[in-house]
Amino acid sequence: MLENIMDTLHALVRKLVGHKESPSMGIIDFRSTKTSHHTDLTSKGIDGDTKIKGSKEHIVVDSLVLPLAVAVHEVILHDNKGASKVIEKMKYKLPRLTKILADGGYQGSLGDWVARKFSWAMEIVLRPNEYPDKFPVLPKRWIVERPFGECNLNCVSKKIND
Repeated sequence: MLENIMDTLHALVRKLVGHKESPSMGIIDFRSTKTSHHTDLTSKGIDGDTKIKGSKEHIVVDSLVLPLAVAVHEVILHDNKGASKVIEKMKYKLPRLTKILADGGYQGSLGDWVARKFSWAMEIVLRPNEYPDKFPVLPKRWIVERPFGECNLNCVSKKIND
């Protein structure tokens, strides 16, 4: 029920700003988050890259930063397996979708699986090796970082104001 309401609101917002109801492109990413000590111990683990004990949040957004799908799973689950969970949630919902942008963490068999199962292209956008010390803004790929950054800013400002 809630998912249907979100899908309807998503389509309405896209129409209000002059876009078609269904996006043609999605952008996927994840973040590892600390899990409360109140959660079930079987869902905990440690992310090998970030050394965070908790869970992973996968999100797919459109170019307006509107969420298309969200999935939360164990942090020890590899990015490709977690991504398949969130991508599955978009099945039959986005008739115009043709491409999903992703970072290098999604390289491998995931793109073949997405093409075979949904006929969507998975485009891996890598950072250039020219300036490894600088953080380059990658066209379109940066859009998916906004929800994570805004959440962090809101959480920090709430802690400051409390």
